[in-house]
Amino acid sequence: MKQLLNFVSVLTLVAALFTFSGCIGRENPALGSEKTTTEQTTNTSSKTQMQKPDFSSPEAAVRTFVRAAIAKDVDLLAKCVHKDCAEEFKTLLNKSTSDEMIKQLAEMFTDAEVGDAKEEKIDAHVAVKLTSRDEVLTMRKSDAGWQLVDF
Repeated sequence: MKQLLNFVSVLTLVAALFTFSGCIGRENPALGSEKTTTEQTTNTSSKTQMQKPDFSSPEAAVRTFVRAAIAKDVDLLAKCVHKDCAEEFKTLLNKSTSDEMIKQLAEMFTDAEVGDAKEEKIDAHVAVKLTSRDEVLTMRKSDAGWQLVDF
């Protein structure tokens, strides 16, 4: 029960901080950040469906995760999560997250700015600026490409 409450708390925070958007545009190339804007949310589902998931780099994988969250695409969210993810993300991996949690996750990623990755031995850490705080998403390379482990 405590793990469920922790997961709900994490998703609630994440959902409150990121943006609804079908695509992510370059806000400031010099700073290496990308921001999802409200103007980009028109036809979110069709734009999201048109863009292919990209797991080729940690940053691309985070952008794919953001688009999947905003589109509430449970199947794509599951592909974004690594098999060794933190316990609170197992429901995303197993596609058993409630509709309410998916909605909160989508809300959390509103106006998210994806920064550059810092790669280490097997993981990469990608800075993401949310509406009310900064977050670092830990990504791990797998046979499928880069996937979310924790944040």
